[in-house]
Amino acid sequence: MKRKQPLTLLALAMSTSSFSQTPEIISIRKYREENTAAIMKEYVDFLSIPNTANDAAGLKSNTEFIMRMMEQRGIQKVQLLEANTPNTPPVVYGEVNTPGATQTLIFYAHYDGQPVNPAQWAKGLQPFQPRLYTNALDKNGEPIPFPTDNKSFLPDYRIYGSSAMAPCTRVARKKLYLG
Repeated sequence: MKRKQPLTLLALAMSTSSFSQTPEIISIRKYREENTAAIMKEYVDFLSIPNTANDAAGLKSNTEFIMRMMEQRGIQKVQLLEANTPNTPPVVYGEVNTPGATQTLIFYAHYDGQPVNPAQWAKGLQPFQPRLYTNALDKNGEPIPFPTDNKSFLPDYRIYGSSAMAPCTRVARKKLYLG
């Protein structure tokens, strides 16, 4: 039995160290915990902007919103790149330069979605009016108001709206992670 004890202690030490978190991860988690309400409000505001590919005014509002978010986060050279091809949505471009970096990382996200038919949405939901539910609709989630504090967003909550994504239920396409 004495022989197993050192192996058990070694296994315990290894598993504990594998679960430790870097200072960066701890800092990110702390920021999210302290700013959950503001992050969710910005996300809901973004989801509320119509983003169908055939709606030029809605796409313009999306690009302006995205550019503002990028600038607020210190992204440089934020600009709108127009396509030469008619009816092609513009590209929002920005740079984050890191001194000493040896590789380039590119993020691609589209903000133009497919047309939506509000009649096909469950329980009278509207595509560009995000709603918060206590759980998934198929698990009898009930609509609730969006919390205004940083502690009230629970893991089972789901946001329904065109373009909402995990951990909320994804219905369509706004694939932008800034935060």
